[in-house]
Amino acid sequence: MKKLLLSLALAVLSFPIFSVSLKDFSLSVKPLFGMKYGQIDEYVFLKASKQSSDKLSELNWEIKPELQYGIKIRGGWLGFFEESHFIAGIPMKTGAMSDSDWQNIRYATSSGGNEVKTNYSESDNNLDYDISFGFKGGYEFRIFDIFRIRPAIAFEYQNIKFTGRNGQAWYGKAKSG
Repeated sequence: MKKLLLSLALAVLSFPIFSVSLKDFSLSVKPLFGMKYGQIDEYVFLKASKQSSDKLSELNWEIKPELQYGIKIRGGWLGFFEESHFIAGIPMKTGAMSDSDWQNIRYATSSGGNEVKTNYSESDNNLDYDISFGFKGGYEFRIFDIFRIRPAIAFEYQNIKFTGRNGQAWYGKAKSG
């Protein structure tokens, strides 16, 4: 029963809530619903890094999963077209957040990297917000009614914020010399 309700909901969400198409003009407004699944990684390396393992810090934010909703608008007039969308993530727990540090970089091995993490922390990853907006506009050239060329200009913006909660941390000591 749940699968049937989910299928019906997704089917309803896939249809435009508004659509008009005339000879030289078209406009449609469509709801969006989706899921993002993956991980965002951030790395800090030595300023003059020679090896891929000359890492000072690594942060990982899991997105497993993030539910999203939004709206897509498409329009056209006399060969000009535009496509725009707005998408927002639903605040929720999205997995784990981990932070690793190598503060013993002065004592790196001859292979060029750190062998031992000095600090590590892990916590629940909570999405505070994730918003994105995109726009694409251009002109469609038709060649013999067989080919279409659509040069366009596009813009995409995204802003995302996480908060770590219920974390644990382990701190080691760097070698002293």
